[in-house]
Amino acid sequence: MARPFGAKLVSVVFDIYPDVAVASGRLRRRELIAAARLAERAGYRAADKLVVLSEGFRRTLSARGVPERKLEVIPVWLSEDEIMPMSRDTAFRRELGLGLNDFVVLYAGTVGVVSGATVVAEAAARTANSRVAFVVVGAGEALDAVRNRTLSLGVSNVTFSPFQPRSRLAEVQATGDIGLVTLAPGMGRTSVPSKVVGYLAAGRPVVASVDADSDTARCVQGAGGVVVPAGDPEALARAVDALALQDTALARVAARTAFEREFSADRVIARYLELFTSLAGDQ
Repeated sequence: MARPFGAKLVSVVFDIYPDVAVASGRLRRRELIAAARLAERAGYRAADKLVVLSEGFRRTLSARGVPERKLEVIPVWLSEDEIMPMSRDTAFRRELGLGLNDFVVLYAGTVGVVSGATVVAEAAARTANSRVAFVVVGAGEALDAVRNRTLSLGVSNVTFSPFQPRSRLAEVQATGDIGLVTLAPGMGRTSVPSKVVGYLAAGRPVVASVDADSDTARCVQGAGGVVVPAGDPEALARAVDALALQDTALARVAARTAFEREFSADRVIARYLELFTSLAGDQ
């Protein structure tokens, strides 16, 4: 569509395909993988600029021959006032049957095939602190697997809820004492979960069960959060138990500060405008 109008084409890469589909086992046939690779390269060639979400994505595409001049790193974003730090004493917490004495570990967002989210059930079974409650708010292809693993382990400290209306987004985020993000081993190089941004906006410390060399790990550590190895329920349970015993006031401030520094709408949209203005000047 850009060509007939003589327009510049900007593509935004949220996940690297077909890598995600191949790594998750969804795409197996060699001829289909080869066709997908051709489509991937064609898309990269057609774009005047490729916006990627992280430095890791930039390195991956550069290694595949995409010229550096085409690549621009701009993260996902949220409006500063859409999710604000709020009291943990929310109506949503009470609806779930949880009290203020419960230490809520919130997994909010898509439970996808690359999430490795069954580690939530495994970690819940291993937590030593009886106050810890895991809450999974969302939907996705892997949700049933998480539910089934919870049932098979006889875990009672995991609560499931469907996605809530957007008007309750801030309240849902405030319900968590900490936010949880998971990715299956090896998936951190092809996907950056946007749920991290919501946690940081709410001023909640983040625990990430992801590859140590992933962009998600670097983001969480830069915001003062905790990273444990992907797919390691013992390490995740220990991290959660330790946080349940700490005063997280400073970590909450660090989380919100990181959001405002990196992911606020004003900052990110300004970067897009700068990119578009630069491209328009090249016409």
